[in-house]
Order: sequence, then structure tokens, then C-alpha cells
Amino acid sequence: MAPFYPVEFRDVFLGDIYCSLRYAFESIELFFCVYINGWAEPEDCGSSKSRLMAFLSALPPMWRAIQCIRRYYDTRSFFPHLANCAKYLLFLFMIVGLSEYRIIGGEMTLSVFIFLATFNTLYSSKSSPTGAYNVVG
Repeated sequence: MAPFYPVEFRDVFLGDIYCSLRYAFESIELFFCVYINGWAEPEDCGSSKSRLMAFLSALPPMWRAIQCIRRYYDTRSFFPHLANCAKYLLFLFMIVGLSEYRIIGGEMTLSVFIFLATFNTLYSSKSSPTGAYNVVG
């Protein structure tokens, strides 16, 4: 409901949890496809056959992007809200690129996916307010 009311801590917290569960969202379609086919034809289901999996996978980052836009609307502060919005939009583009590669195949779609994934990873890794890289270790 982010476009309709100010985003609070609980909304951001749930949005981050949903982003962590992106693969589970994607698997909802796989479960129902296999169930409808009577568990007998699992090769008819999967990411190479369904754009719905990509759509479900894209919901969490889309929700977070909408939250970032609403936070920018409320605060008029470019950083961090629009910078975070860009991070989630890049994540969405990466999901679309992966889906297209899985469905269409080919070197061109693989190249586009690799570019989007690399750009998303580099942009997302530089996310602290001081501009320092986040290093685990």
C-alpha cells in the first residue's frame, strides 16, 4: 500500500523480508504447475516455460521500488530514497533479463543478462551513505 500512505519502518522491514523470499515467490508458480500436471510431468513446468515465474519473482523488488518512490515523495530527499529505487529497478531489469534468457536462450540474451546482473551487483554493493564499499570479513 506504499503509494497510498507514508512508508514506516515496519513496511521497509517487511519489504526487505519479501526481497529475501524472492525465490519462494517464484516457486509458487512451479508448485501449482507441477500439482496441476499431477506430479507426472515436471519437465512441462519451470522457468524456461513460464513468464509468470519472472513476474512473481519481480513483485518484491517492485514493492520496494514503490516504497522508495513514496519515501522520496514524502521527504524530497534524493539520497537515499531514489538511489535505493534505482537499485530495485536494476534488480527488476536483471530478473527480466534472466527470464528472457531462460525462455528464449541464445548468446544475445545471455550477454544482456550478464551485463544487467553485473551492473546490478556493482551498483547494489556500493550502498552505504559514506560511499564506502560494504565488505564482509
